[in-house]
Amino acid sequence: MSVRVLPTVKTLASIGRSRPTSHCGVSSMKQTLAFLCAIGSLLAAACGDGSTSPAAPSQPASVVSSGTSGFGIGQPATPSLFGSGEADLASCLRGGSDPACFSGSRLSTRAVGAATTAPEAPLNFSATASGSTVLLTWTAPVSGDPVTTYVIEAGSRSGASDLTIIATNSTAPAFSASGVGAGTYYVRVRAQNAGGVSSPSNESILIVGTGGCTTPPNAPGGLVTSASGTAVTLTWMPSVGGCAPTAYLLQAGSAPGQGDLANSSTGTTATSYVAQDVGAGTYYVRIRAVNAYGTSGPSNESILIVGTGGCTSPPNPPGGLVTSASGTTVTLTWTAPVGGCAPTAYLLQAGSAPGLSDLANSNTGTMATSYVAQGVGASTYYVRIRTVNAYGTSGPSNESILVVGVPPRPEVWTATAGFGTFELTLNPAGTAITQIAYHFQTWRCGGTTRSGGITVSSGSGWPITNQQFSIENSLSGFSMSIRGSFASSVSASGSWSAISYGTGCSGTWTASK
Repeated sequence: MSVRVLPTVKTLASIGRSRPTSHCGVSSMKQTLAFLCAIGSLLAAACGDGSTSPAAPSQPASVVSSGTSGFGIGQPATPSLFGSGEADLASCLRGGSDPACFSGSRLSTRAVGAATTAPEAPLNFSATASGSTVLLTWTAPVSGDPVTTYVIEAGSRSGASDLTIIATNSTAPAFSASGVGAGTYYVRVRAQNAGGVSSPSNESILIVGTGGCTTPPNAPGGLVTSASGTAVTLTWMPSVGGCAPTAYLLQAGSAPGQGDLANSSTGTTATSYVAQDVGAGTYYVRIRAVNAYGTSGPSNESILIVGTGGCTSPPNPPGGLVTSASGTTVTLTWTAPVGGCAPTAYLLQAGSAPGLSDLANSNTGTMATSYVAQGVGASTYYVRIRTVNAYGTSGPSNESILVVGVPPRPEVWTATAGFGTFELTLNPAGTAITQIAYHFQTWRCGGTTRSGGITVSSGSGWPITNQQFSIENSLSGFSMSIRGSFASSVSASGSWSAISYGTGCSGTWTASK
């Protein structure tokens, strides 16, 4: 089985070093990229420059005893790699007490007075498995004094050597073993001679049996960013389920979704990060999980405001809200606000009448400009979107009328009333009446006698809320009110009233499809 190794990620530390093309060296962009440089300096301090050999790891306090779960390498498949006096690795990893189990940890990193120098690190290390048989191969160092043996390290997590540290006692650039238990192992090799021990090779993730993972990790979540002066703290929740991450990728941008200020591995599986001396500004931050098989999707995006250079006011409102329904599934889309301070999330509001939010008033928790809900009950909803940040909430977007599960009505309804007839014209969605046409049949009310027709239109329409509506019209010489409800998709009824020169007239009306 082939094991892929993550390519080298360009770290913030390398970007942050001063040179003519460096972002961190351009004074005009110093504050904008200070976040990147600050994190870069921390990574440089944490990772080092690789000029010295790492300290040899110590034997763990205890080793879990299991016949299958450990890196259970038994006797090597090629006897020449180990003499008969060497430790049985399978026994060591099941909790054996033989001091040889961690003999590699006692190798000197520099022999006093030695005429030779420590070798360079081995190259192109690869770990593969076929069933329970494991093959490790590498390329000998290309410079330095000759190698006298190699030291194999295996851990239960990236960078760890808690499963074994043992010398091969051979200069052969290969090692094989059978009977290895199912699991995921993090393996490296070092070169050794009388001058000392080299730095480690690249790390290869070895997957043995069905228990191993071969996919990228799931995305982390719950990212929270905060600033105290110029000190910035990031915390997040680890990936849930799926394959385990070996590190996290920190991304920061000057706008939502961008990573133009930082795009660097933290180098650890810790779920927090601190940076000092971050310049004033507004940063859009995300975290991704990484392992040998790829990179996860992003966490939620958190907007980090540092210093007085950041925004301190609510964002502008979003726009372009469009709603649609397919059965009981509802889709909302809108456009992000233009200008002003950046939002950190959106607020979804829905009401039973225009301007109300009595049905929904919920934060989406993301910067996504779309929203899908399923199992929405049949009704008419008046929907708006607002933007939110640490300093407040914007005004509303345009309001969109969403009709879910309501049977379509005829576009025109004809009703019979005491004064004659009238026609109601509905909008295509059936959510408002856009026109009413009266047809009077020699009707008298007070001092008014009316015959013929009068048509009144409304651009915004008279809304139909919970299947009910009310229309008030001021006509020539009198006023007319029509109230009613749609009992079903085929019938409607209500009342009408008129006032003419102080005299009131009223009655009922009915309509059917």
